[in-house]
Amino acid sequence: MYPTRLALTDRAIIALPLTTSGQQLVRDTELSGFFVLVGKRRKTFMVQADLGAHGKRQSIRVKIGEVGQFKTREARGRAKTLLGSIAKGVDPRAKARRKNN
Repeated sequence: MYPTRLALTDRAIIALPLTTSGQQLVRDTELSGFFVLVGKRRKTFMVQADLGAHGKRQSIRVKIGEVGQFKTREARGRAKTLLGSIAKGVDPRAKARRKNN
């Protein structure tokens, strides 16, 4: 069984085993909204926050990157930036959609 909350460090994330089926969220104890999504093949840094837009609130998740692509400290810094922009009402997914089109 995975812990649902953990002080996310490089060592702690490496120690998390991949799942046998499905996915598991392991949330950071230091930064609310920052977590690692553990799957059958990989581990991914992500953020989740409430976005207030057009008078409505919706919870959004944004991928930061794969574990191994970034150190945990760098991923946490990117998470702080993303969470700050989401708190200001900016949807970071919109920029990614424009880039892909």
